[in-house]
Amino acid sequence: MKMINVINEIQVGYKPTFYGNPLVKNSKEAKEIFQQNWDNEIAFIESFYLMLLSRKNQVIGVKKMSQGSIVGTITPIREILAIALKCNAVGIITCHNHPSGNLTPSTADKSTFSKLRSSAKIMEIENIDNLIISPDGTYYSEMDN
Repeated sequence: MKMINVINEIQVGYKPTFYGNPLVKNSKEAKEIFQQNWDNEIAFIESFYLMLLSRKNQVIGVKKMSQGSIVGTITPIREILAIALKCNAVGIITCHNHPSGNLTPSTADKSTFSKLRSSAKIMEIENIDNLIISPDGTYYSEMDN
């Protein structure tokens, strides 16, 4: 007897619940939202967060994308874009921390910023900014610099 392969049906849904969330007008406001949503390990290990934005820069949500070690974390570009598409985001802002307090972007940071920006552009998603924050609340904004 021959077995029949059953193919799963794919279902896509979208139920926005972000109405009433804040608008982001500049890098300082974005940094403050990230800080409010950061876990308590900002001075301990590097983590990478994603902020999803609507067409009018209203925050759809913030998601922790990766957590690494004291010296680095992985930036999952494919997953970032998949989540942005699923949430129907028009813009994204990314943020990672430097536990050392050094806000200078590393060569790897610059490469990641460039790769993320070009990948998002292909998907018609604006990579508005890439932030680096330190435990003391200071920050670096790619767009401001």
